[in-house]
Amino acid sequence: MSEFAKDLVGAARRVAEGSGQARRWVEEVRASAVSVANEAHGLRAATRRSENLARKLIGAAGRRNCVGVFGPSQAGKSYLVSALARSRSSSLTADFGRERKDFLTEINPPGDRESTGLVTRFTVHRDGPVDPEHPVELRLLSETDLVKILANSFLSDFDPNNMTVKLPDEAEIRQVLATAEAEATGTPAAHLDEIALYDLGEYFQRNFAARIRALDNTDYWEGVIRHAARLTLAGRARLFAMLWGNLGAFTELFLTLAGALERLSHAPDARAALSALVPRETSIIDVEVLKRALGTPEDARDLVSVRPLAGSAAGAPVPLPRATLTALVAELKIVMADTPWPFFQHTDLLDFPGARSRLKLPCLPSDDGEKTAQVRELLLRGKIAYLFQRFTEERELTAMLLCMPPSTAEVKDLAPMVRGWIDVTHGATPEARARARTALFLMLTKFDLEFVEKGGETAESRRGKWDRRLGASFLELYGKDGWPENWDGKPFANTLFLRNPGMKQLHLMDYIDQQRLVEAGPSAAQAGVIAEYRAAFENSPLCARHVADRGTVWDAAFMPNDGGVTFLVERLNAVLDPALKEAQIRQRLQEEATHLEASLKRFYHADDDASRREREQALNATRVRLNQAMKPTDYTLFGHLLERLQFREATAREIFLNAAALKLDRLAPAPAEAAPPVPDDDPWGAAAVTPAEAPPVPRRPPADRPAVFAEQVMNHWTEHLRALSQDAGLLSRLGLPAAALDDLVQEVIVGAHRRGLGDAIAEGVRAQVQAAHTRWDDVVDRAVGIAMMRLNDYVAGLGFAGLDEAARPGFPEAPQPRARAIFTPPPVPAGLPPLDGRRLPMERDRFIDWGVAFRQLGLDNVSFAGGREIGEAHNRALGEILATIAIAQPTPITA
Repeated sequence: MSEFAKDLVGAARRVAEGSGQARRWVEEVRASAVSVANEAHGLRAATRRSENLARKLIGAAGRRNCVGVFGPSQAGKSYLVSALARSRSSSLTADFGRERKDFLTEINPPGDRESTGLVTRFTVHRDGPVDPEHPVELRLLSETDLVKILANSFLSDFDPNNMTVKLPDEAEIRQVLATAEAEATGTPAAHLDEIALYDLGEYFQRNFAARIRALDNTDYWEGVIRHAARLTLAGRARLFAMLWGNLGAFTELFLTLAGALERLSHAPDARAALSALVPRETSIIDVEVLKRALGTPEDARDLVSVRPLAGSAAGAPVPLPRATLTALVAELKIVMADTPWPFFQHTDLLDFPGARSRLKLPCLPSDDGEKTAQVRELLLRGKIAYLFQRFTEERELTAMLLCMPPSTAEVKDLAPMVRGWIDVTHGATPEARARARTALFLMLTKFDLEFVEKGGETAESRRGKWDRRLGASFLELYGKDGWPENWDGKPFANTLFLRNPGMKQLHLMDYIDQQRLVEAGPSAAQAGVIAEYRAAFENSPLCARHVADRGTVWDAAFMPNDGGVTFLVERLNAVLDPALKEAQIRQRLQEEATHLEASLKRFYHADDDASRREREQALNATRVRLNQAMKPTDYTLFGHLLERLQFREATAREIFLNAAALKLDRLAPAPAEAAPPVPDDDPWGAAAVTPAEAPPVPRRPPADRPAVFAEQVMNHWTEHLRALSQDAGLLSRLGLPAAALDDLVQEVIVGAHRRGLGDAIAEGVRAQVQAAHTRWDDVVDRAVGIAMMRLNDYVAGLGFAGLDEAARPGFPEAPQPRARAIFTPPPVPAGLPPLDGRRLPMERDRFIDWGVAFRQLGLDNVSFAGGREIGEAHNRALGEILATIAIAQPTPITA
């Protein structure tokens, strides 16, 4: 590991440690600080997210660059992998210490079918001593990986419009959570800590948000974090089964595979006997082993010796059924005896199983044999899809060779998978990608098939050949995501052809030795046709947009006995220097540390005059920027902004039902105590106002259901507001930069905390419950109505609209003479108002009043400074946490 990589691992460890410290700080300080309590849910999620990412980056920083070969099934990946993993003068030999095996003839399954269900890592590096009895190096799935795989299959391979098995409803989920809470009495399982279980929920919220709303509404994920680690395996299976519709066959499969992981002590890595791979007819690489034998008595007798490995400590050998091991392996490492290309000195090659289309089943077959076969197939499809997602999240793929065949891709899930990898490694925007070195290679495979003419070809059809190929292989599938046309301010153009010289191509190539397929060069007899196709390629505007250096790309594909591999390696060498992965990881780590710092820093108070002046200046700048965004539409978008700042009734209702399901003994203990003319760009002027002394925050009453309901409402509303600046559509419509909306939201949130809005909601609900003399469950409409009225009235007037006229700020603002109080309704006309064809500027007038209120709110917030709640010791501790997670800005690596 380089010194740079060691520094990077240290930085990621600091972010992970600081995230955990911050989460403990939040739990401690929320007892005495309302501002922290009302954001505790979002802060807890932010710290968990940062720690989860930092853990993954720690692992990624300690591993080498990886170039992954990926694409749909039967896309020509096998030839590319074999061409990269062996030199022309020798076979691909796997080194197992005392023994060596020819990978292609002794290990890899025969035939041209899609045969693998794991990732194969080809490397020249051996990272530790060889266990002579267990020389096969494996990375294993985890228990939460199994949950993701089974649920991935359920949510992707069953047709949501026609399936007969449904995800459970909210009542069933709440009942399962209550049972889990009652049964969660064991010692916490070490492999299921808070972050591992948080990662489980994050996966589904990222990939299946629209399908899991009932789980979100019932606080299922928090229940999993609280209870899963203390349950037995059977109890966990019942809890996790909510994710696959309580399908019995899936639950049984989970118990089988998770039980095998328990026997391996949930080790992340393992070493297996060579019998796991040879003979190749029973190799764990071959998915037919899984499809044929998983769970059968025959498999129970076909055992493979496996040694679990945690860190550098190896456990005692465990005999595992072969098909079970096949299902549990995420990655097989093959150490190559030779170094076929120089880039292998610092880069490994990852061969991913081909992506497959999803099945869209209505249900499982009723016949037991057919059901068993179908469940195995579903496991395989879920695993193949998940492996790419896992390796993407773990930042394993530094570069990707995306192999696309000539036909239109039927695997529709490919597009979001590739887009997810691009976002992680290069950035989600053209601006971010412009700062990164392009490490995505579009490989248009089976190049020779484009020259097979089936009759009826004309000069016109030949001219459109390459446009059709780009459309079928690239633009139809990926174009809707935007990046093909706008990669970095320019169209994506890192496109190459790949031809397999191992297939006889008499229509395209001349041969020195046809039997041994030794090529001499392009077919002389077909020179005219080849020239016609080349002219069509080089003269195509579409190809000019998406293929850089077209002449060289064409020539490389015709290179005898090569087909474009050498040219690809040259391109790879320009990208795969050892610093590339480190730069990608540091960039992502720095971004996450910055986000976490922003979440926490608003509670830290330097308490000096300079910081106060900066706050006031920022406040005025935010208001002016808001006016610049609203003015071009005559302030008609202001109503839309207010609507987006408000709370949703459906969310409040779900929060209430969750509070109703809580046991009282689980509630947290209570803490201790007509306007004059205005300037065009800044209609409020730029008056300097001394902040008023804000009243202290009222102490909260003892925790009861109304208090829990109110706190959760405030938490969810705050999270909703914080997320607005990530909504690209909203920002575009309003014409606001994310930073300006963030600043606005910050003042609105602080003002709500300062005014004790959560306590007001709790008191109102409490009074209604007591007055109604009824059960908590029966006052849902009243409670939700109170929360909606309090919150949305606050948004509309920022707490000033309901005050007496004398207590409301005035307009114009000081030092100009006050003409009226803000939010004063216009006078009621004595009769019919005169109509002169001009529309009253009601939106502008309301916006100006809201702007006055916003400025006064912000000035009061400066005086309030939640540091009045947060004591000096806690403030100092927060400063130390912020220092821990600070990461130096990386230097971008560009081409």
